[in-house]
Amino acid sequence: MTLNQIFVKNKAKDALIAHLKGDFKDDILRRSKNPHSLENVEMEIVKTLLSDPAGKWVAASILEVLESLPGNLFIPVLRTSLETEDPSYNSFFVEPLVRIFGEIRVIESLTEILEEDFNNAKVILRVIYHVNSKVRSVGHFFGKQDIRWETKGFNYEWNAEQKKFIQDTRNSKAMSQIELDQYIPTHKNFMNLKKELVLKIKSKTTDRSIIEEANRCLEKLTNYQLKG
Repeated sequence: MTLNQIFVKNKAKDALIAHLKGDFKDDILRRSKNPHSLENVEMEIVKTLLSDPAGKWVAASILEVLESLPGNLFIPVLRTSLETEDPSYNSFFVEPLVRIFGEIRVIESLTEILEEDFNNAKVILRVIYHVNSKVRSVGHFFGKQDIRWETKGFNYEWNAEQKKFIQDTRNSKAMSQIELDQYIPTHKNFMNLKKELVLKIKSKTTDRSIIEEANRCLEKLTNYQLKG
């Protein structure tokens, strides 16, 4: 079954609800011998789906199962995330980009989009909320005054039960110390770029709703600051 056929087969359904329920996943995973990548003929189909109000939710299900993505789909997917007004759902498009292309490329692209047109500030803040590092500080409590911090990182892995790539944050799935040491410079660079972008937006507006959104993003950044 092709991607177009999957879309047509499910066209009578509410596409967003069908995506949330995972209704597209089985057909997507059965469509080829290597369901975690796109064949050449499928690239234009995904572009078309992204531009369709219902089709984009089929595309969202496709993105969740892909291990790689052609570079020429990066901007169309990022634009779809910006055009998805509900902040609960734009993550379906931007998080696969973070997973596949890395958080630095995503944050740099959002900075370029802001520089092209500051009117994108509000939607960028909604999207940037879901662009995060792979590492965070985990606190271990040994009494009220004794908190010991540990830096942990988590890669994305295929989850057969959920039928998508996820960050498994169980201790057994944490990065090795070597992986963590190699990733820390990327983490620090990303944190600086994200903070700079949010502060740039905040400094150039008097719109109270944008300032409040920027403050929420800055507050969330503290969850990813390395402590200890």
